Amino acid sequence: MMVASGYRRWIWAASAAVGFSSYLVGSGSSTHHVVGIFSASTDVIWRLFAVLGLPFIIDTAVIFGGGTGSGALAYGGADAVLVGLFLMTAIGYAMWLAVRSGPSQHAFSLALMFYGLGSCAMIALGRSDLGPMQALSPRYVTASAITVVGLAFLLAELRIYPPDRDFKVGTVGTAVAVLMLLTGVYGDVVEWPMGRYRRDNLLKWSAAVANYQSATDADLANPHYTPEQIRALSATIERHHLSLFR
Repeated sequence: MMVASGYRRWIWAASAAVGFSSYLVGSGSSTHHVVGIFSASTDVIWRLFAVLGLPFIIDTAVIFGGGTGSGALAYGGADAVLVGLFLMTAIGYAMWLAVRSGPSQHAFSLALMFYGLGSCAMIALGRSDLGPMQALSPRYVTASAITVVGLAFLLAELRIYPPDRDFKVGTVGTAVAVLMLLTGVYGDVVEWPMGRYRRDNLLKWSAAVANYQSATDADLANPHYTPEQIRALSATIERHHLSLFR
């Protein structure tokens, strides 16, 4: 049984490595969107902390094209970084306790926490070319919320509280779920004014793509692809009569 369990661990680890690597395939094909795995600076670490702390701050930024933002961005997101640093410390402490008590007893909580943490890490790395404020986009609350919920479940299972207090895992989970719901609603409220901007911007963009052969480089400007790549992709879509060309 121990041998079989060891094989399962290796299979899961290999599957995770393949899944992670698949997101990086072709990442160096664009001059405007290159994932610098081997040249990642400390900015990626600060961005990871900011994503983690996102559900608990009030300075969520609305991200516009090009990576600029608007909103109540107090101290450039320093509060989000501090909250994220605290959460990362709590994650490390909880993992240490879980290893001591037997990680197999906390498989679900650990899996939930690592899934969310891995998602936050991918956001911090993959969006690093769009500036530090990109980490404060409300849509990333989902990834950080999963991390926090997994951490809350793990701490509740480890019974990190005075012995005379009979806290339940379900009670902690409910409280965290309510908090995540409130932060999610707040994110929606912040994003709401973006509706008109996104509609107008996408209409303008679709018109440029529909006329990609005569459109200028400025018309086809995009933070992720060069104008040449946009023309090549548009030609493919037109050839197959998809989207705007159907």
